[in-house]
Parts: sequence; C-alpha cells; structure tokens
Amino acid sequence: VYFGRELARRCPQLSVTVFAPGLMPATGLARSYPAPARALYTALTPLLARLPFAQTPEQAAAQLAALATGPAGRSGRYVERGVEAPSS
Repeated sequence: VYFGRELARRCPQLSVTVFAPGLMPATGLARSYPAPARALYTALTPLLARLPFAQTPEQAAAQLAALATGPAGRSGRYVERGVEAPSS
C-alpha cells in the first residue's frame, strides 16, 4: 500500500491502483505451514470460505482483470475485493 501510494505521488503520469483480494482460503498458500497448522487450516478452509469477506481465486482474478482493463480511476487508490476503500 505504501509503495503504491508513493509511486502514484512520484510518477503522476502513471495510473496506480493497489489491489487487495481479501481472504482467499483455498489458494494453497498454507502449503509451507508446519504439518499441524496446515492440517488445522485445511480443516477450517470450508468454514473460512463461507465468510462474507472471503472469495475464490477466480473471483479475485476477475476483479483484478476488470481493474486492469477498465477505465483508469484515481491514481493511488486502494481497491479491496473490487471496491475502492480507504486503507487502514
């Protein structure tokens, strides 16, 4: 987020968007966790996927593609799960 905001400030000729896909529990990112943590994460994945702020990699990819190919928004903006939002 900091890098994207600073890039937008220093390079006004660029259109910079910071994208956060939100929680994506079924991505395989936990594969490097220790075995007990990986087993727990695998068991919890179906429950995590039901949370309202969780999404699939395909949903996040579609949002990112729409941002990349759609009209440029305000440079330096933060987009979370396809919606512009204030960053924390």
